[in-house]
Amino acid sequence: MKFRARRRWLIILITILTLFGIALLLVEQKSFDYKSQMPKDFNFVANYYEGAYILDTYHQKLTVALDWDKDTVLPFQLTNKEKKQIYDMMCDIDIYQYPQDYGPTSKVIVDPSPDFNLKFTLDSVTCIINWEENTWSETRAARNLRKLFDQFSEIIEKDKRVQALPKSQRAVL
Repeated sequence: MKFRARRRWLIILITILTLFGIALLLVEQKSFDYKSQMPKDFNFVANYYEGAYILDTYHQKLTVALDWDKDTVLPFQLTNKEKKQIYDMMCDIDIYQYPQDYGPTSKVIVDPSPDFNLKFTLDSVTCIINWEENTWSETRAARNLRKLFDQFSEIIEKDKRVQALPKSQRAVL
């Protein structure tokens, strides 16, 4: 009798722990404990659309591709507000969830598709994300990463110096 009671309690305990574990897996959790305050060392290099733009906040410069063999490099510094917007968006999309070589699944096949590359530093941790396949994927993570790169474009393209440059002769696919 004692053996059956212990066994029953053991089964109940294992069932409860299993259900608790499943519940923890179902709760959306961030892969990193992001600070609300932007770290002082926060910087990034965003390179996208086949190198059409390379925004480098480590060295405060922007490279704009004008032709296949000619790039224009401009001194380019984001305002604190712009940098904070980018930081907040990276936290919102949980940027650390993305692997170094990101390739989401997709029902949408677009070939070729533009490349997106991001190197960033947060709290002395530097990460790289290379996204070269399925960049038009409809997954939530893919849409969020494209939205981040759209934010980069928005900041760059509103700059009067960029607007004054000749139109790029580089075909972007």
